[in-house]
Amino acid sequence: MQRKAICTIASINYFAQITGLYATVKKYCPEVDFYLLLADKNEDEKVLSEINKRAEGMEYLFVEDINIPDFSNLVKNYTVVDLNTSVKPFFMKWLLENKDIDKLLFMDSDTRLYHSPEVIYEALEDNSIVLTPHIASLNENKETVLSKPDDFCKFGIFNLGFLGLKNDKNAMELLTWWASKMHDKCKLDFENGYAWDQKWLDFAPGLFEGVYVLKHIGCNVAFWNIQGRFISEKNGEYFVNDEVPLIFYHFSHHRVKDRANIISVEEPERNIPVTKRPDLVKLYEDYDNKLIEDNYFFFNAVENGYDLVFVVH
Repeated sequence: MQRKAICTIASINYFAQITGLYATVKKYCPEVDFYLLLADKNEDEKVLSEINKRAEGMEYLFVEDINIPDFSNLVKNYTVVDLNTSVKPFFMKWLLENKDIDKLLFMDSDTRLYHSPEVIYEALEDNSIVLTPHIASLNENKETVLSKPDDFCKFGIFNLGFLGLKNDKNAMELLTWWASKMHDKCKLDFENGYAWDQKWLDFAPGLFEGVYVLKHIGCNVAFWNIQGRFISEKNGEYFVNDEVPLIFYHFSHHRVKDRANIISVEEPERNIPVTKRPDLVKLYEDYDNKLIEDNYFFFNAVENGYDLVFVVH
């Protein structure tokens, strides 16, 4: 039997988000192993106790456990967002090399499953690398208050809050190449064409074999594509456009302190109320309530253990 896994990366201040993702993994695919990398360090007994209380059944490591080459340079030059994104190819490669995993999915910690992800694992039967584009149809290629197609010229075609890999030569070649860019080119720097780890994967279909672009509208639903994806609920299950199951929703840029809004970003005109999309209200309410239940305010106040660069993007 093939061994399947899901992994995520975050700092400790996102542990409530991690707990929520893990709960949906246990609900919708209990046979799948779950791995967490904490891009952080902490020796506070209360913090570690709160982590261990919620980590039963998952395997978690701290970033220094995976021996990233020249890791001190990452810490010296990166913000907390840069650091969390830069270690992704190293962690995924470490898991594939050390945990006997056949198929590995990465999901950002502010993601929630609403259905089995088996359709994604099936895509990895005949492919090595699975990517999801920010927008996947002309219906989504519209300028709205939340999402502007020109954004993806800056941030990349694919959203790297998700990535699927098969443990084979193609995926390993991708991870090795991708990791080589992470020591000094994983930052938001539009002048040089960088958008963290994400925009580098625009090269993937041209450079590597076995790349599959998954356009399933139930996968990686988020504020940048909801203009063409509408959620409905039937008998306790969620669907997209009344066509396919909602596999996973990515609550990117949503903040509990501004929970009335779909996202909270620097451009105030984009911070529109969830009530503008009645189909999303229950999803966001449940998401926020689960975060609070999982001690969000405690974890959110935990500062990163590294002396990182502070930059407001």
